[in-house]
Amino acid sequence: MLCHGQNLYAIADTDKTPIADVRSKIGRAMEYAMADWRERLDRTISERGETMRSASLKAGLGHNYIHGILKEGKDSTVDRLLAICKALNVSPAFILLGQDAPPEAEALLLLMQNSPERRQAILALLRS
Repeated sequence: MLCHGQNLYAIADTDKTPIADVRSKIGRAMEYAMADWRERLDRTISERGETMRSASLKAGLGHNYIHGILKEGKDSTVDRLLAICKALNVSPAFILLGQDAPPEAEALLLLMQNSPERRQAILALLRS
């Protein structure tokens, strides 16, 4: 996920990286912004007229997946949070940080999401 020059995919070790691990690797300002991501997810689900169950199923996850995140405090992984965001038609940057990413960043995110090979190549290029 890209937001304001920060590459959260670069911070995450893999798509399966827990969101808590991403939080532990970012700066204080972004960590503070991420503190309320569950509340933003819960509010977005309600605003879309979904239930936790319907949003979970729409994202291709188990019927209680989002309930576990929101009510039991379980952690999500990067790839599963992206699936939830896609199903709800909401920016991952908004859910995680409370701010939408620019359209260019979202386009790049989608390109990177669909191909792990492409993502690694883009990240290698950006790191060089």
